[in-house]
Amino acid sequence: MKKLLSLVLALTLALSLSVTAFATGVEGDTGTDNTNTFSPGDTGGKDTTVTYTVAPAYTVTIPASVTIGSSGSITATVSAENVKVAYGKQVVVKLTGINNTTSDTTFTVETKEGASLTYTVKKDNDTDTISKGDTVLTVASGLNNETGQDGTLTGASKGSATLTFALADTVQYAGTYSGTVTFTVSVEDVPTAP
Repeated sequence: MKKLLSLVLALTLALSLSVTAFATGVEGDTGTDNTNTFSPGDTGGKDTTVTYTVAPAYTVTIPASVTIGSSGSITATVSAENVKVAYGKQVVVKLTGINNTTSDTTFTVETKEGASLTYTVKKDNDTDTISKGDTVLTVASGLNNETGQDGTLTGASKGSATLTFALADTVQYAGTYSGTVTFTVSVEDVPTAP
């Protein structure tokens, strides 16, 4: 019995020491031949493809809140920096919503009691009035300049726009008035001149 038990234990030990090995490809290997070879008699050249990938990136900053003071207006800055998008593309910041509704087209602030005031939003030194759906800022990659509707650089832009929020009504009721505007950011084609 001892001999039989010794034999079983010896066989178990021998079998447990055998390990099956599986070969795998080299890390990053796609399973295809990634080499060019030359043989005697080859007279032409062979190409090597060189690639480098840059992920799109940008930082757009908008104000979290603005408070219109006793002067009846306040300025705020919308900016885009570190813009890296594809060639022929630009980062576009638009004012797309008023008071969290799709139907509002007039900029208003309201008290909780229901009194309301209208205000305007103008861009860059009060020259351009902004409406819902309008573009506030565009910045192209590597240029860090604003582009005009025809795709040409406008020059003095530094990747930012100054917005002026100004009351348009005479205040008749005391209270805290509030409302919202919504900005969206997208990457779009730089327009080409017609």
